[in-house]
Amino acid sequence: MSKTIFNFWLDTTLLELFLALAAVSVITQFVFPPPANAKGWLLWGATFGQWMSVQFGILCVFGLAILLHVMMHWSWVCGVISTKLLRSKTRMDDGIQTIVGVGLLIVLLHIVGAVVFAAWITIERPDQSSARIQPHPIHQTIARDI
Repeated sequence: MSKTIFNFWLDTTLLELFLALAAVSVITQFVFPPPANAKGWLLWGATFGQWMSVQFGILCVFGLAILLHVMMHWSWVCGVISTKLLRSKTRMDDGIQTIVGVGLLIVLLHIVGAVVFAAWITIERPDQSSARIQPHPIHQTIARDI
């Protein structure tokens, strides 16, 4: 398969994933009642929680497809940055481009990880005496281990 045909199908898949993510997001935001009141509500046989799982699954696949898209165009991205933004006369070597790309991916994943970790350690649970909500099992495991 040629690179052009591969890029065409990848871009088509990205569009389909975006539309699916948009549709599921609108359904969870506007069709279902607020999450606290959504217990027992079903849409096409699926609960609110199941729709949220579908949304997260689509988001993950969409993210991987975007990563593949950027990888397929990485030399173009590096060329634009070096020649147009940095006004350099020479382009980066392919090996340097790979190192920069992997380094950038590592930095971005660490930023996302730091945000998720900060949310995980600062989340506040409701007052246990007035609510019957159980804490997340991971928090129980950590509290038991500490």
